[in-house]
Amino acid sequence: MKTTKTLTLFFFSASLTLLMIALALTLLNSSSTLRASGRIKTVGVSVWNYHLGAEQVTEIDWGTLEPSETTTRMFYVRNDGNAPITLSIISQNWTPPNASLYIRFSTSYADTTIEPLTLHAVNFTLTVDAAIHDITTFSFDILVTASG
Repeated sequence: MKTTKTLTLFFFSASLTLLMIALALTLLNSSSTLRASGRIKTVGVSVWNYHLGAEQVTEIDWGTLEPSETTTRMFYVRNDGNAPITLSIISQNWTPPNASLYIRFSTSYADTTIEPLTLHAVNFTLTVDAAIHDITTFSFDILVTASG
């Protein structure tokens, strides 16, 4: 009889312990689902020509230029992102490398903020030095970088 009572007490104690553990786990593992939303800031830029209709520009043919000549082309820079931007516009990768000593690239852009999905007119200008020599063809990249 003593063994039966001890055994019953043992099972009761073990059951109570398991019940307490299950209750503790339930209290410690509670969860709640929260819906989240927001906007991702995007920064993007493209260059457009509206002379003969809207077309995105990926290359500019400056044609044949004379010593001492200056030529200007107007383009439109569009903010393709959803945040205001400012631009950095530089020339790089000149071929031949010494062409940049005699041909100067400049722009009319003056640190203006461009709002999302709007256009900003920018003149791109090439000025050929009168002292240019030994250069009959040239190429370079125009890097338009948006920051915002």
